[in-house]
Amino acid sequence: MPELSNKLKIPKPLGNEVVSREAFNNIFDQIDTAAASQADLDAHKSATDPHPQYATDGDLNSHKTAAVLDHPDGSVTTAKLANGAVTAEKVGSDVATKAQLDAHAGSGGAAHPSAIAGGAAGFMNGADKSKLDGATSNVTSNAIMQRDSNGRAQVASPAVTNDIANMGYVDGIRADSAKSLVIEVRTSDPVSPAVGRMWVRSDL
Repeated sequence: MPELSNKLKIPKPLGNEVVSREAFNNIFDQIDTAAASQADLDAHKSATDPHPQYATDGDLNSHKTAAVLDHPDGSVTTAKLANGAVTAEKVGSDVATKAQLDAHAGSGGAAHPSAIAGGAAGFMNGADKSKLDGATSNVTSNAIMQRDSNGRAQVASPAVTNDIANMGYVDGIRADSAKSLVIEVRTSDPVSPAVGRMWVRSDL
């Protein structure tokens, strides 16, 4: 009984076996059936995608030139990225240099001017920071008002109708004997009358 070859399973006669012409013909027919013709090889060579399970040149070029590489399956891991895989030359046009960042932050430039009042630096210009530094609870012209530790703030005595009345002004009005005494004539009592307010009822 002859042995068979591994791939094409062609019989290999033993040393004591006599091979007939028919057996030889069967072997050649078996080889001819398994072999690819020149036409098959040419067709394979010229096929657009002879191996669909593999990436084509177009796929590789698209991957190489893509602005964003999308691997939603998580196949790209840190371990797969070799040291130096991303170089300055590859990303240089999209990364700001230190000089550009310094110029952007500036020291009085248009981007993010540095504060100069009080010597503190930041993204606020000096004029605005001076206003904050000058906030006070005292009577100070053209300053931002802030409350003191007791929650109070001072204002100057009023000069026109819409000004804020301070305590000194109110007390002065109440203690001024030259002021006219005003008594209201009402048909009902006020809900929350202030101390010193006087009225009479005309409906009683």
